[in-house]
Amino acid sequence: MTVSIKSYARAILEASENQTKDKKISLVNNLLAEMANKNILSQAPRLIAELEKLSDVKEKIIRAEIKIARQLTKKSLDEIVNYIIKQTGAEQVIFETTIDETIGGGFIAYFKDTIIDASLNGSVKELANQIGR
Repeated sequence: MTVSIKSYARAILEASENQTKDKKISLVNNLLAEMANKNILSQAPRLIAELEKLSDVKEKIIRAEIKIARQLTKKSLDEIVNYIIKQTGAEQVIFETTIDETIGGGFIAYFKDTIIDASLNGSVKELANQIGR
């Protein structure tokens, strides 16, 4: 029977709950040794990604990409983050911003399976669609 990467991730997350840092390191080292023995160490990046997903759900963390037309102030970014928190019920948003001048202004936020298009170009396209109806 083969064990899935998701199963490994769930097991390590559950086993490390309420453990000391040293115990957590030991658990990870044991898991890596087990993966090496099964010749699946190349799957470690998938394991890390899966651990991150499971941990984010547990800790109510949302990871987002925020596309902006130009550099925004901290206050503007905080407003976007607070909007995402209100929409999702998350307690924290970890985000990366990328500048894309083609959006014209505003922002586009990508998180989970959601896209919030508050860009100038998105608004113009939506208005054009409404007029075209």
